[in-house]
Amino acid sequence: MKIFAGLFFYVFFFAHGVDSACPSNFVKLGDSCYHFSAERSTWYDADSKCRKMGALLLSIDSKEEEFYIKLHMRHDYKDTRMWTSGIADRGKYIWHSTGKPILYGTWCPGEPNNANFNEHCVELWEFGGRSCLNDNRCDDDGSKIKSKISFICEYNK
Repeated sequence: MKIFAGLFFYVFFFAHGVDSACPSNFVKLGDSCYHFSAERSTWYDADSKCRKMGALLLSIDSKEEEFYIKLHMRHDYKDTRMWTSGIADRGKYIWHSTGKPILYGTWCPGEPNNANFNEHCVELWEFGGRSCLNDNRCDDDGSKIKSKISFICEYNK
């Protein structure tokens, strides 16, 4: 019943909300507007592209925001990886857009692990009906390991 009530609440109040305060190509979820980009970029390029839109890469500031972002991804972006503003800073993970520690957001099992000592940026990974945070390479060095993925921009009115 909780899931049904949550889904109803999401669909009724948040799904593809129209709000004149949101820029075009942004969807209103809760108190913020989000742009879910299908374009694939490195973390650095994604950060720059969000800023050019007057927005910042996603920072998850509450359990409610996490719930609605994940529900939106699960509904519209199955099996997708998307950059957030999360970065490693002196051994801890913070939201680059706010400077605050990552307190909300469920890490994938075994993450963050800083594999090969070069995973310093945080993605939201939707796969198999679940979503979680994962640390990943910030750039693309041309190797088989690609770090160009989609991204989420957040616009706060």
